[in-house]
Amino acid sequence: MGSCPQVGQLTFVTDNSQIAEQGYACVGWTELEKYLASLKGQAIAYDPTSLPVAVHGYLRQAGVNLSAEPDPLVARKACKTMAEVDGFRQAHLLDGVALSRFFCWLETKAVRAQLHEVELAKELSCYRAASETYICDSFATIVGWRDHGAIVHYRAQAGQDYTLSGDGVLLLDSGAHYRCGTTDITRTFYFSEAGQPADAELVRKASLVLAAHCQLALAVFPTDTNGVQLDAICRSPLWAEGLDFGHGTGHGVGHILNVHEGPVSISKRGQIGLKKGHILSNEPGYYEEGQFGIRHETLVHVTAAHEGYLKFETLTCFPFDRQLIDKAYLSSEHIAWLNAYHHSVYERLAPHLETDVRLWLADRCAPL
Repeated sequence: MGSCPQVGQLTFVTDNSQIAEQGYACVGWTELEKYLASLKGQAIAYDPTSLPVAVHGYLRQAGVNLSAEPDPLVARKACKTMAEVDGFRQAHLLDGVALSRFFCWLETKAVRAQLHEVELAKELSCYRAASETYICDSFATIVGWRDHGAIVHYRAQAGQDYTLSGDGVLLLDSGAHYRCGTTDITRTFYFSEAGQPADAELVRKASLVLAAHCQLALAVFPTDTNGVQLDAICRSPLWAEGLDFGHGTGHGVGHILNVHEGPVSISKRGQIGLKKGHILSNEPGYYEEGQFGIRHETLVHVTAAHEGYLKFETLTCFPFDRQLIDKAYLSSEHIAWLNAYHHSVYERLAPHLETDVRLWLADRCAPL
């Protein structure tokens, strides 16, 4: 938390001595009430979405002139520099390599070995950590087998998690911080010990979620279009079939910071207009309690389309599971986008992969 009562005068409210040692003005938390009282009569702007209630109370007691305003630093931070965008691109290349190796291993080993959800999360972290630029996971990995995938923020716990046995859908939501940038990806894969194809109704619903994902990925929209409008564009293929999902379509993403970053979002509450440089997620889903969960997530970069209009550059570099795709539920534009996306994924990742993983990826990225 920080205070800036005068132009050029910044005071940090913190007990971290390292900040003070660097020459910055600091006030400890135990001194906060007294410090705020010294601001009596001054005009103080605050962001109501992040200011603690107790601090707001101190400010009112101090007799300052309060004005609720969005934090200008948060808005500036959300618009990434070109160096940060390039870092995101590099991070997703590294992530795609790790994910390709992991899923190649998973498809050939996991079901036979009957690995647990917790073990899969640890294994994926190990594949990512093979990169010298890996810092840590960007959030706790969500590994949801069968009905656990229907729990949106499921956290597997040892002794209570499932093993990957029999037939079912695996929802895997994960990400990492690399020195160059941050990733967040969800993929839904179908596995069958007996080699049976996925149920037709499951494929239909997964394909409709993918259609929603493509719909947003293809969107071209005026500058400052807000998240509410884009949320409806994404959901339209699902709504047309009487389906929906209960979470937002997309959240802002920080550059080696919080993987969920404001103020932008693509959701029913997303009132902030999108601008060039924003990084968000594109993650429609569908969930049947007690059965399965489906979510297709990539990160996207808001970039220029033509004068006054914007579009999305998809940053995530990893294919969707072909076993859960039925072209009958996709438009020709959706199919063209998917084929171009998968071609790009293969071209970017193949030079960095071993022969067996490269062959696995080629099969997953073949045209629909």
